Amino acid sequence: MAWCPRPVAHLLTLAGLTDLAQGWVVRAEGFSRTETIAIVLGFVLDLVWMIGLVVVAWRMRES
Repeated sequence: MAWCPRPVAHLLTLAGLTDLAQGWVVRAEGFSRTETIAIVLGFVLDLVWMIGLVVVAWRMRES
């Protein structure tokens, strides 16, 4: 099970970078279609890493 947390961490990092991109796009263009795409991508990545974390926690054996 040691391999599971690493992909979750990568997804979390991508979600954070998407948040930074959202801020940059809003500053550069205002609320535009590009920013909307970044928001949706961020929500999807957040949902995926959260589900991955739940799966990892679910599969862990109780101590």
